[in-house]
Amino acid sequence: CGVPDNNCVITGSALQRSGTPAVTLWQPTANEDTLLAGGDELIQCVTADPTGRFVAAGSRSGRVWLWDRHRRSHLVRRRLPNEVVSSVATSPAGRIAVACSDGRIMRYGVSLATESGAAAHMPNLPARLAFSDGGRVLLTQATDGTLSVIEADGSVRKVAWPQGISPRASVIATDTPTVAVPRSNSTIDILRLTEAT
Repeated sequence: CGVPDNNCVITGSALQRSGTPAVTLWQPTANEDTLLAGGDELIQCVTADPTGRFVAAGSRSGRVWLWDRHRRSHLVRRRLPNEVVSSVATSPAGRIAVACSDGRIMRYGVSLATESGAAAHMPNLPARLAFSDGGRVLLTQATDGTLSVIEADGSVRKVAWPQGISPRASVIATDTPTVAVPRSNSTIDILRLTEAT
């Protein structure tokens, strides 16, 4: 994550032992910044917005964290009872989206206090969430490879793939709503999502 001249790598630990940092941010100069210390949280997913300013993480016990690296504010968190957070995404504006183990996808503002939009219900378990187009578009990819656009009102619009594309392996661009998908014949399709198609 991060801009080219100040990029970093985020890691999350699924180990449960004392003294193991749960979420760590690594800089190219080998400096590290422990965002979440302690070994009592089993981290399921970590992510950052394209600029690297906002870092988010979700745990197997239903906790969600959001950090603002510019303000050095730590541990804005919320607990989702009886949930496993399967995926998390954050936008350059600090908004966060959380996918739960029951297929619900919820959006929150920077405070994580209240939902900023209606919850979407996915028929298949979301394996990955991604904001695109500056955070205006929220995409989800299910475990079966299905890609969908989640609207602000919680409605879900499934992306129709061209024939011959296997959507299981795809890359979602963060700056524009564009998806790159490899075919079995070693070619790559570039798909741009619009409001209609």
